[in-house]
Amino acid sequence: MWRFLGAGGLALLLGGAEAVGAHPNLVAEAARAQKPPRVDGDLGEWEGSRWLELAPGDSLAGSRLGDDGPGEGGVAGTAADLSARLLLAWDEQWLYLAAQVRDNVRDVDGGEQGQWFCRDGVALFLDVPRDADGPVWFVGDHAFVFTADPALPPEGRWWRHGDQRGRQEGLAPPQTQLAVALEETGYRLEAAIPMAVLSLFTPTFRAPFAGRTVGFMLLVTDPDGGPRPFGGQLSYGGQNDNDQFWAQLRLVEGGAAPPQLETSAEEVAFDAKMRNDQRLILPAYLSKRQAEDQVAQQRDLAAEYFQVYLDKRPSRQATRALSMAFTLWGNTRSTGPIREAIALIPPEEDVWDQVVPGLRQAFYLDGRVEEGLDLMSDLELRVTPQKSRSALILVLAANWLGQGQIEKAYEGFTRIVSWSASAWHVGEANRYLEQIDRQYTQNPDEAAPE
Repeated sequence: MWRFLGAGGLALLLGGAEAVGAHPNLVAEAARAQKPPRVDGDLGEWEGSRWLELAPGDSLAGSRLGDDGPGEGGVAGTAADLSARLLLAWDEQWLYLAAQVRDNVRDVDGGEQGQWFCRDGVALFLDVPRDADGPVWFVGDHAFVFTADPALPPEGRWWRHGDQRGRQEGLAPPQTQLAVALEETGYRLEAAIPMAVLSLFTPTFRAPFAGRTVGFMLLVTDPDGGPRPFGGQLSYGGQNDNDQFWAQLRLVEGGAAPPQLETSAEEVAFDAKMRNDQRLILPAYLSKRQAEDQVAQQRDLAAEYFQVYLDKRPSRQATRALSMAFTLWGNTRSTGPIREAIALIPPEEDVWDQVVPGLRQAFYLDGRVEEGLDLMSDLELRVTPQKSRSALILVLAANWLGQGQIEKAYEGFTRIVSWSASAWHVGEANRYLEQIDRQYTQNPDEAAPE
């Protein structure tokens, strides 16, 4: 049976608020290095450059600092506990990172090899294609992590990134450079990341680099030698792995301008329109039976939003418009417009998770569930991104489970988990797998699917 979530449409409309403290419209600039610096931990070459300041309580800082006891010296959670100034620069071969960190407790001994967040250090997160594709690690997503250990152990240069298999972790590419120098109040750190590695994973990111923009977040970790393996962190430009909310890093010639929030007049107008349209259609969601004029209004709005998607793709605005269009079509049982729109969405575009809820709802409300399932089965064969396919397979596998096709459903949910392309869909798939496992436990005469 195709399970219907009655409130799904309204949640999709009104649930898109950005995380507090994350700044997708914040733009920081990295200036081109006038000459290749020596990566030696001496930051004198960067004097006069534009630094990013980071301390607890700063308006652009995300702070997760704890109190690890007497060793903190009574300064836990203050700038004396952890603060930093950070700099990013570039040339055609390297992306440079420099940091001067104030840290009251030196701790580079915690955690296993890959648990870099249990040691003092600095991490640079990059969404090179700037596709803002969420918390799961896709091709073009990188985190280069540098531990504040002047002994420079191999795991002191760590690399988390996405490829066709999903999230990968390991030592940084060997050409990655790092230098660390201790100070009485903390440490200095200097690193260089090869542009060739970024270009390898994102072929469109290639020289000349001036004027290019990538998504980014900076993270300074601070375990402080306490009983907990994870002690805390400060972040700049984001809060977590979700690159939808990371700031933007613009590579510029000449001097870097101060960081600033940049929201175009077009974005402001689009946000205002969405809020106004949501207020207009709210009565239709609250009524058990929609009047003809309410249905017509939503269908007209859906057509407008789908045209925005066509005009602005690929972009965050286009994806939001697509979600709105299919929500409205789903709420008004508009199966015809949905079929027409689907034909205009490229199968390689990773937006089909925005399509599925409205598609499902439209065919359910119109009493044509099987037709909707057949349409999604056809899409699953053609759509290529694993995040989008996860959304399609989750609905299909839930239906197979309801029809008693246990092995087929089990295989579908297992594929979603193995891809690990969407955290939400993986969570739902695991929930269904647990349900299947409980069923077999209660019925031991049935053979569990392999």
